[in-house]
Amino acid sequence: METPSVIQMSASYNPFKESRIHPKTDEADAKATAFGERYELYWDTAQKDRILHQFCGGLAGYLFPDASEELLQIAADFSMFAFAWDDQNCDEGPERDVILELSRSSFRLLRTIESLETVVYPEDNYAMALRDISLRVRKHTNTYQYLLWVDSLRNWFYMEQFKTAHVQRGVLSNLSEYCNTRMYSGASLSYIHLNHIVAQLDFSSDMLADRRVYALTEITQVAANWASDLFAFRKEAARSPDGNNAVNVISREYGCSMHEGFDIANRMLDRMINRFVVLRDEVLKSEHHPLVPQFIDVLETYIVGCIAWCQIATRYLFVDGTDNGEAVFASPGFTQSSSDVSTEPLPIPSIAWWWHVGEPTGPSRLS
Repeated sequence: METPSVIQMSASYNPFKESRIHPKTDEADAKATAFGERYELYWDTAQKDRILHQFCGGLAGYLFPDASEELLQIAADFSMFAFAWDDQNCDEGPERDVILELSRSSFRLLRTIESLETVVYPEDNYAMALRDISLRVRKHTNTYQYLLWVDSLRNWFYMEQFKTAHVQRGVLSNLSEYCNTRMYSGASLSYIHLNHIVAQLDFSSDMLADRRVYALTEITQVAANWASDLFAFRKEAARSPDGNNAVNVISREYGCSMHEGFDIANRMLDRMINRFVVLRDEVLKSEHHPLVPQFIDVLETYIVGCIAWCQIATRYLFVDGTDNGEAVFASPGFTQSSSDVSTEPLPIPSIAWWWHVGEPTGPSRLS
């Protein structure tokens, strides 16, 4: 597939509120950099320069614009951990595409956060970094919320193992499988749980008994990661060309060019977001759990915040992940105009159910 040196990005669709950034973002970023250095979350000097200068505090600042400084720092440090671990074990590092090593790392990380009372793997810098973060998360959660945090990380690790096993064997996912992997990759659900913790939403599983609310959560997970695929495409094509990007997958699925793949991916993203808006409005106009409005606001902030950060992130803006080279796209900003106004379900089996809950499909609550 052809890969241009500069990508002309379309303005990102935003039917929500404008993005905001936390006033203490720069301070959080500096501390996240120190966190990455303290736990040596890199494998060589080139990766150290890249990983420590990708504005992790900025991602936290956009996702958590109203957080306390302590919670903002947790999010910034988690961003440092998440990008570093993903680079080293899943995409670019010495253990890339080695399913056994990825499984071992995931195994150690999970046991670490399941048993915070003791230090299980003191020799593992990633386990110790995640333990540090999770101890701070636990201070702000009840038992149910912390278990959600652990499960969200388990889902992330599992999905990365699924993807790596395919890459190691040269198996390429179809579009439906890819959407499923993007639901949990990138620690998206873990970030959403952090948003709930920051917003102090002490909700129970009863809220998610409404399938429309559950669909809103899934749309948020996929849409944010889908948007990041568009911004990361040039970087991934140069540094980890394994075909696991929405543009690659769409181009394979439909036998089209990269340019056409970009256009289709962008229109699919807009249709996902429009489905979010329709379901959101329906839920808010009907009987709902009292915390649902805040819950939905958290999801909207997550989508817009992720896209706002992607538009300026050194991680995606430059092929080598530093600002030493030439930018491969210009930040496109936002638009309130959608590139796809269709209300028909996307032809993707793994997510088609989003269009089959709510009006006029009948009851949306599990009994």
